[in-house]
This record gives sequence, structure tokens and C-alpha cells, in this order.
Amino acid sequence: LVGSEMCIETDIKSKYEENGGGIKGIVSAGFQAIHEISTMKFDVINTLTGGKLQAMKDAWSLKMEEIHEKFSSGIEKIKSLFNFE
Repeated sequence: LVGSEMCIETDIKSKYEENGGGIKGIVSAGFQAIHEISTMKFDVINTLTGGKLQAMKDAWSLKMEEIHEKFSSGIEKIKSLFNFE
């Protein structure tokens, strides 16, 4: 776990530096920290549930992708009715 904590710290510091430091770097590093902590907690819960959480996430993602494709298709059909150039 110590190695992963060092990796997380490096990722956060990298985000800060990638965004030029300052306020933009602080905000970016903060969001990176939130992402890293959320990922760690997700992994722990997923392990405790025997992978069921990942299965639920995958099912949700698949359904959302289907919705996105249908919505995009509908928008394209509407656009084809008009000349939006």
C-alpha cells in the first residue's frame, strides 16, 4: 500500500505541475486527489463484493452507451431534415 500511496502522491503532484501550478494547478491536483481516493475506495468495495460492484458499473455503462447512441442517432436524423451549414 505504501507504493500505491507514493504513486498517488506523484500523480497529484504531476497534475499540479502539468497545469502550471497556481490556482489552476491546485484545482487540478484537488480533482486528481478526489479521483484517486474514489478509485481506491471503489477497488476496496469491489473486492469485498467479489467483483459485483464492477459488474454493476459495467452494466450501467453499457446501458448509458446505448442511450447515448440512440440520442445521437435521433439528433442526426433531425439535423438531416434541415440544412445547418
